[in-house]
Amino acid sequence: MTDEELRNYIDESVADAIRRLADDGLIKKQSDIKYAQVAKRLYEFYQSDALVDDTMFQAINEISDDTYFRIIPLYYEKQMTIENLAVDFGVDISTIVRNKKRLCLRIYDWIFEKESAIVPPTVLEEIKRKTE
Repeated sequence: MTDEELRNYIDESVADAIRRLADDGLIKKQSDIKYAQVAKRLYEFYQSDALVDDTMFQAINEISDDTYFRIIPLYYEKQMTIENLAVDFGVDISTIVRNKKRLCLRIYDWIFEKESAIVPPTVLEEIKRKTE
């Protein structure tokens, strides 16, 4: 077996192993992790008495021009089921699921961009400041 054949065999084996782990739910795609994080934050946002998460409020406003925007408040605030949303929008369930995830990922990206712009001082900068 040549080096190239060996590399191809290893690449295929690793890809197959990762695919099986993902199929068994043992590892998740990065987008699924982001989706779960923002879904939890949206649920908490809409279930609080005072909508105090200003960043979330701004992120939701950023997507308000989207055709499927209403999915977010109807699902997280009004707790409509995916099936009822599909009926309300006159579309298939898969369309609701796909667009809900897409909107959540847009919210995640917007929040991440805003929150990462606030860069805390590094440990080194903090040590320098304290010793001056």
